[in-house]
Formats: sequence, structure tokens, C-alpha cells
Amino acid sequence: DMRASLLLARIQRARGQIAAAQGKWQVLMAKLKRPRLLREVHAWQARFGLATGDLTAVQRWQDAYTQRDHDMPPLLQEIEAFTLARLHLAEARPAAALELLDRWRLDARRHGRGQSELESLCLMALAYFDQSDLEQARKTIIRALTIAQPRGCQRVFLDEGENMARLLQTVLPDVGKRPLAVFATILLRAFATTRSTQPASERPSSPLFEPLSPQEQRVLRLLAAGLSNPEIARELVVSTNTIKTQVQSIYRKLNVTTRADAAEIARQLKLA
Repeated sequence: DMRASLLLARIQRARGQIAAAQGKWQVLMAKLKRPRLLREVHAWQARFGLATGDLTAVQRWQDAYTQRDHDMPPLLQEIEAFTLARLHLAEARPAAALELLDRWRLDARRHGRGQSELESLCLMALAYFDQSDLEQARKTIIRALTIAQPRGCQRVFLDEGENMARLLQTVLPDVGKRPLAVFATILLRAFATTRSTQPASERPSSPLFEPLSPQEQRVLRLLAAGLSNPEIARELVVSTNTIKTQVQSIYRKLNVTTRADAAEIARQLKLA
């Protein structure tokens, strides 16, 4: 089934399996006969090009995009519009991205397409961030977090890469509501975890979070299991004061202030 193959290629891309996803795109394009499905594959391949920095290939796709078929299904129009918006951002044209995205955001809200509204808000927040409009970027990304947090939607943020990580880190102190702040912290830890699996030469020079030491990871696991500081101290055969110091270090590194928040992040990121 071609659509199942397309979904598999998207999953491989999201997991960072670049070579496998690229091979899947090529096989799909060689087999496809239906023009609209082929056009959808081209749009996703353009997103793949954006993720790998191949702007020349994406600009070639843009030339085809300008030959727009208004009889296309709305979903395909949306996929292409969001891809074009990402190209505008990569070309440092945030105003053009915002103009395009706002219409699709309103359409998604009007027709109850929550995932599409979330994606448009994430891209708009990045555009405001590129314009150094931090207030609008903060408002927009908080709206996105508000939609995503109850559903646990992380992938739409993680797919936007380092710019999204920097935006979340910038706005985190101003998020306010505890569930949203915890969710933003979980996203940032997920970015850091993803980054740690990359080759050292491909990692950003300054990580978003200090890594937890092996001892801090042990303390966090016991904390998440519900043990008190004295109980953790007895388990690890150290003083209670040592555990207090390590718990405070964990709080600082996870950007939390309570045991409940630290335990929630540990569970969601499978640290405990």
C-alpha cells in the first residue's frame, strides 16, 4: 500500500533514519502513478530536503508549487502550504511565512483540525522568534503548548529542530502555568536526549541542559518511586545532607521546583 509506505518514510525521517527514509522516497516516486499522491510525496520530500539543509532541491519543488491546482484536496493544499512556510523560514522570510500561515491557522480552527492548528502555531511562533518579536513568539508558543499538553503531542515540536529548542528555552521562564512549564521542560529534555544520540561533530556547541550525573540519575529514580530524602540516603548509603544537595542539583538541571514535577519529567522521559 503506497500510503502505508509514505507513512513509514515519514516515521523513519522523524526517527532520524535519514538514509532509510530517503531510499523509501525514491522507491515511492518510481512506483506512483496517481498524480495527486505523487504530488504529496514530492511535498514530503521537500520537507525532507529542509530537514537536511538541501534548499536547492526545495526551491525546485517551490517552482512546481507555484503551478498551483486549486482543485487539490484541502489536506494536500495544507501540506504544501506548511512546507512552503518552512521554506520561507529557512530563507529568512518570516513575514511571508506568517502571511501564509495565519490563513491556514484560522481555517484549521474553524474546521476543528487540532493537529493542523498546532502545527501552524508552532511555525508562526518560530516566525515571530525570527523577527525578534519575543512577546508574540511567547504568546503563540504558549497557545501551542496549551493545545499539545493535554494530548502529550511532542513530535510536532521536536520536528522543528534547534530553532524550536531555542525558542522554548527562551520563553520557559515566562510560561507561568505549571502543567505547561513542565511540558515545555519535557520537550527540552527530549531535544537534549535526541541530541545526545547524534555524532559529537553534529551536536550544537552548547547543550540546553546539563546532563545528570550517574548518581543524580540514581537519586531521581528513587525520588520518582516516592522515596523520601532519608530513605534515598539509606538506599544509597550516603548522608541525608548529600541527598538534599543532589536533589537541588536535579531541580536546577531539570528546571523544576518540586519533587512531583521532577518525578513527572523522569517518568515521561523514561529516566525513572
